[in-house]
Amino acid sequence: MLGGSPAQIGDAVEIALEHHLGMEICITAMRQTGEAMTARFKQTSLGGLE
Repeated sequence: MLGGSPAQIGDAVEIALEHHLGMEICITAMRQTGEAMTARFKQTSLGGLE
């Protein structure tokens, strides 16, 4: 998404994944991806992007 804010890009990704995979599979895939990521690459409500 050229020129989009991080929030807009995140929304677009979520919509595309849900459309392609369906809600339940999308949530499972996002959870598994988050679990596999190291803390260094995660955005948190306390720390923001590092």
